[in-house]
Amino acid sequence: MPDNPRYRHRHGPDAQTSEIEGRYFCDTCNQEVFVPIDVSAGRHQDFVEECPVCGSPMVLRADVQQDGRARVDGHRE
Repeated sequence: MPDNPRYRHRHGPDAQTSEIEGRYFCDTCNQEVFVPIDVSAGRHQDFVEECPVCGSPMVLRADVQQDGRARVDGHRE
């Protein structure tokens, strides 16, 4: 399966871990930002995080897919 630019695993799809890494693109500076997703917090998570590049607050929604990957969508707060 080709790598989707919206998500990736921190330790690979078969690793026994409760954290995976998702990514989004900042609406303000267009930078790609990687975020850790704690899968033990649930399959659907909403949170706010500042872009580490420009400091803009981003509202993020992370959805953990059936295959264990995280899809992260974000927009400015």
